[in-house]
Amino acid sequence: MFYAGIKRTVAAAILGATLVAAAPASAATIHVSTVGSNPFANAAGRSQWYVNTTFVALGHTVRTAAGVFRLKGTDSSGHMSQFLAFCLSPLETLRLPLDYQVGSRFSEAVNRNLFALASNAFSLVNNSRSAAAFQMAAWEIVTETAPVFDIGRGDFRVTGASVGSINAARLAQSWLGNINSKSWTASADYTILMASRTQDLLTNQISPVPVPAAGWLLLAGMLGLVGYGRRRSKVAVG
Repeated sequence: MFYAGIKRTVAAAILGATLVAAAPASAATIHVSTVGSNPFANAAGRSQWYVNTTFVALGHTVRTAAGVFRLKGTDSSGHMSQFLAFCLSPLETLRLPLDYQVGSRFSEAVNRNLFALASNAFSLVNNSRSAAAFQMAAWEIVTETAPVFDIGRGDFRVTGASVGSINAARLAQSWLGNINSKSWTASADYTILMASRTQDLLTNQISPVPVPAAGWLLLAGMLGLVGYGRRRSKVAVG
C-alpha cells in the first residue's frame, strides 16, 4: 500500500513546501514515477528499507510493506530529480507514473505534526527498521483523530506480529511520543505531493537525505536542481 504555499517556481517547489495550505490551482505540477519497476528498490535494483507489516486504519485491515520509496519527479521544463518519499494515504495503492501537485489536503495541525516528524526523524532513516518506523508514524499522524498518538490503538494501529514489524512500531511510537510531548517541532520545510486515487507523498529536499551505500539519490541531480533554483532567483531579482 502504497499537500502549502504561494505560487513559486517549479524548482523551488521541488525543494520545499510551507505549512500554509494552498489551493490546487496555484500548486506546481510534478510528474512522478518510480526509478525502476520497484519503488522500494535502490540504485542497484535491490529491494531494501521496508518491513512487511499489518495495520488497521479506520476499520480496514491492510497487509503491506512499510518503508521509503525511491522516486523521480519531472517538472514542466523537463528537469528531473530523484527523491525519497513516504506514503500519506494508507488505504490507497501507489499508482505511478502520475502527475502530482505540490500542496496539502490535510489540516494545519496534521501538516505541523508531519513536518515535526520529518524535521527530526528524516535524517534518522538509515535502514529498514527506521524507514518502516517513519512510515508507520506518518500513517498514525494522518489517520488518528485522538489527541494522543498511540500506534497500538485508535483509528490507526499496527498489528503486525513479526519481529521486524514489532521493532519498527516501537521506534515509531518513541518518535510519536516526542510529538505528543511537543519536544519535537517543525524546524524545516518539507514537500507534500498530492494526487487523486493514489497515495499522497511526503518528501524531504532540504535537510540531508540519508543515502545508503548503493545510492538512493543522484546527488549530482540534486545539486543541479539547487543551482537551477538559484539561477532563477537571480534572474527574478535582476
